[in-house]
Amino acid sequence: MKLSNVDWVLPLLLEVQKGKTLQVFRDGFWIDCDRQASDLSFKHPKDTYRIKPEVKLRPWRPEEVPVGAWIKNKNNESKDIFYTQILGWDNGYIYCGPYGDERFRNQSPVGALCEWLHSQDRGKTWHSCGVEV
Repeated sequence: MKLSNVDWVLPLLLEVQKGKTLQVFRDGFWIDCDRQASDLSFKHPKDTYRIKPEVKLRPWRPEEVPVGAWIKNKNNESKDIFYTQILGWDNGYIYCGPYGDERFRNQSPVGALCEWLHSQDRGKTWHSCGVEV
């Protein structure tokens, strides 16, 4: 890295230190940088680097709730995690229960599920609950 690049590199590195993800523009796409990768050499033009934008979500509207999807708390990364299934919605509440035979167990305000992930393919891929804005 050249000393003349410090004025634009330092703010990026401070954001990375806070846990943000640095991205580099390559072949028409923004790609997450590995902290150990050569991308951190900052030898490319400054407009090819950025901090990854944070996804902003709004709560699902009742008609957008993916009934039948599995959900899990995004802060629990345990492999022995208990998944639950969205069974329905009514009056601003989403009704969830385990994917077994139990009846409606929990009620959560629609907005509260923004701290959860949902899967519509039996846990192969997980997405934030809500709609990107």
